[in-house]
Amino acid sequence: MHKTMAMRRLEQAGLGYEAREYPATLRDASRVAAAIGVPSARMFKTLVVERTRGRPLLALVPADRSLDLRALASIVNEKKLTLASHHDAERLTGLQVGGISPLAVRHGAFDVVVDISALVGTRDVEGKGPTDDGHDPIWLSGGRRGKSVGMQAADLVALLEAEVALIAA
Repeated sequence: MHKTMAMRRLEQAGLGYEAREYPATLRDASRVAAAIGVPSARMFKTLVVERTRGRPLLALVPADRSLDLRALASIVNEKKLTLASHHDAERLTGLQVGGISPLAVRHGAFDVVVDISALVGTRDVEGKGPTDDGHDPIWLSGGRRGKSVGMQAADLVALLEAEVALIAA
């Protein structure tokens, strides 16, 4: 498998990961999750969010949920945030939609917020069961269409210096 910038960044940081390939024509995160055999709740999509001023955000939310822009705005002390268009997301990240990964963008170019379910599990956030034990990886784009990486959420948060908050609806 050809290594992407995201995979090389993980290796340089000494972090373990698993890579899986899927048909590059798939763009929907839930379909990607099904194609690589992982639950949608553990596949995280990377959404580019623009502020009125200041550097843009990357918001990571599970494939089976939506981004709550109001919650995100509250977390980052903004009155209004806008989900970037596909064109603007590609322009800002230098990556194609469907292959945007927080691991493949220039370090410090974006503030990153990860939904809390990455660390505690979807069931706990909803109050319906125990947290996950930290052994189930989260999956995200490997930095190119057709490639995903699975890794421990705590490692991702630390590497990206990301904020963790309830931002999924």
